[in-house]
Amino acid sequence: MNSSYQMVALGAFGLSAFGCGASADEGADDWGSDDNVGRTSSAIIQGTPVANPELYHGAAVYHQFVRPCSATRLTPDGWYLTARHCVTQDPYNPRGPLLSPSQISVSEAANPGLTPPAGAVTVQRILDHDSLDAALIKAPGITNTYTNYPSLYVAPRSTLVGRTVVSTGYGRSVLQSDRYSENGTSGAGSYRAAWLDVTGEAGTYAYWLAVNGSGQITASGDSGGSSLYPYLYRWISFGHPIPLYAWQMAGVHEGSDQTASANDVAVSVLLPWLNQHVDETGWFYLRLVNTFITEPLYVDVPFGATTRGVPIWSYRYTGGSAQHWRYDPATRSIRNQGGQCLDVQWGVNANGTPVWTWDCNGEEAQQWDLTGELEIRNTMGRCLDVPSSNFTSGVQLQIWDCNGTLAQKWELRYAR
Repeated sequence: MNSSYQMVALGAFGLSAFGCGASADEGADDWGSDDNVGRTSSAIIQGTPVANPELYHGAAVYHQFVRPCSATRLTPDGWYLTARHCVTQDPYNPRGPLLSPSQISVSEAANPGLTPPAGAVTVQRILDHDSLDAALIKAPGITNTYTNYPSLYVAPRSTLVGRTVVSTGYGRSVLQSDRYSENGTSGAGSYRAAWLDVTGEAGTYAYWLAVNGSGQITASGDSGGSSLYPYLYRWISFGHPIPLYAWQMAGVHEGSDQTASANDVAVSVLLPWLNQHVDETGWFYLRLVNTFITEPLYVDVPFGATTRGVPIWSYRYTGGSAQHWRYDPATRSIRNQGGQCLDVQWGVNANGTPVWTWDCNGEEAQQWDLTGELEIRNTMGRCLDVPSSNFTSGVQLQIWDCNGTLAQKWELRYAR
């Protein structure tokens, strides 16, 4: 794992962010001027062009229609999350029959246009949700320089209300009354982004985004794109303060009326479905968020032991199953690939109590919330913690009073 970080200048927004996989002195992406971009509750009509979609792992999905849909890459081997209606025979019927994978292709170019460009990769596999407008597609073969794929925002969607996200997509940049037409000049097929304010929950599975004073809102073609929640976890100073963000994928664009509102399917609602497919798409890691350690650290079962009562430690990346976990929001359990649960030793709710593996039993010692603040918080009230902020490999983990330090910041992301 390359532990250096890429700085992105979000010029119009007065913010900076770092993402793993490149050095901080590499070129920045200019997201546009204040004339075009405002704080917004949705995008991407009048959205700001993004010169490097790789940085946010955006992709255009070509699906036998007049313009592409959008998607977000989750894994190095080419799994993308998109809207189900982006891969159906009728894109306005999200529950209709699927296209065959060979009829769909993916590009990560910044301006691929209305038809598949040279270098677009054909989809090999589709895994569709049985009731929601979401699908996983696999299109391996596109090289991506930036390996810091988005982590997943799996806290309840209610915790997003009132927060600001960044929405991305390849849809139109101007309003058109006929959603079925494409005049070739409306901007579809170019990657754009905008800040969005989440205004409320929508039904049982989504959240609302509302148009802002600048007129930014999702449009045809943005479906399947993502909203990313940038969690500010540290300020640093290179002559002036720079905020560091951890980017969490919060939702998948589902629909927009192009005048007042839009909605995303919440990733937290999709998590049980994603869990069903980990043997095919890859399991999840729990990774410590810290840009200033030699190697990123992961929640790890020492030596891959499969017996219960094994102390859990933080350890450098190995690529092995000892670092594979799955979070179940229904039971609040964190289960490893061997089927055992992350457990507070003997259920003792006190600072310094170690965590270990134990047979899953549903007790409070095994109930955890993955919060929007990147905490792994036990329901007894304390957080998973690296003792004394000792960021060397092989330190046994514990619970401690939640304090917001880097010793308690963790991301749920796909295995790389």
